[in-house]
Amino acid sequence: MRASERDLAMDQGARAARDLPPAEHLANLLYKQCAEVPDCDPDALDEEDTVEDQLTIERIETGALYFSGEIGPLAVSERASELAKVGWDNYASLVRIADIWWLDKVGNVYSM
Repeated sequence: MRASERDLAMDQGARAARDLPPAEHLANLLYKQCAEVPDCDPDALDEEDTVEDQLTIERIETGALYFSGEIGPLAVSERASELAKVGWDNYASLVRIADIWWLDKVGNVYSM
């Protein structure tokens, strides 16, 4: 292994050690938030009011996340917005009801 490859591997390992715990904590907070989605008939929603995809966090405000594809704001706890980082990905299902985005399902948050 060359020194440059070793340095790159060490840098990636250090980033993972730093970012993985908060990413996992964020995923847990978002998972708990899924219980708050109002009951709705998915068939009654317009196609543009449902998203199920790998989403990238593009912008963060206190208490709100914005995702790629002009999705947001998604209201989240202040702690969730503190943990989130622009560029992180997560697989999620969101629904928009009365112009408010709700988190219906969420998977892991990926910090790389």
